[in-house]
Amino acid sequence: MYASAKELSRFVDKVLKATGATKVDIVGHSEGSVLPRLYFKYLDGVAKTASVQYGTTLDGIASILKARGLFDLPQGLLSPLCMACFQLIKGSSLLNDLNRGSDAYPEVIYLMLVSKFDEFVTPYTSGFLKTTGPNIFNVKLQSLCPRDFSGHLEQLDDHK
Repeated sequence: MYASAKELSRFVDKVLKATGATKVDIVGHSEGSVLPRLYFKYLDGVAKTASVQYGTTLDGIASILKARGLFDLPQGLLSPLCMACFQLIKGSSLLNDLNRGSDAYPEVIYLMLVSKFDEFVTPYTSGFLKTTGPNIFNVKLQSLCPRDFSGHLEQLDDHK
């Protein structure tokens, strides 16, 4: 996740230089909703933006992995499976560090859109920011469209 945040920082700098803009909007899904927070907190991203916060249980899969001793395998074994996925498990050192202090900046506008049918971000409410304010919008997809049953992956192409 930290490597991805550095890559995001380089990309934002390229976009700003190419367009002459002073700020960018960032849209992220899943892991991409945590990534900007790393960028804001550690790489001075707040000044450049206009724009599964508390971890997931992976619908209980994390507990099964822990119970079978598979959760703490060396990172090299997990990387092909999605190292960032393990960094997004509730209680991970990455999320504990990221969520120390405030989870939002007043200069950034946040729209956290979640689905109650998300099978990867469990509970789905962990996709919301805990901080409140006029710049933070925590929205459950079903409050906008009660008949939308989109899960995690369907949200990428949900245009109902």
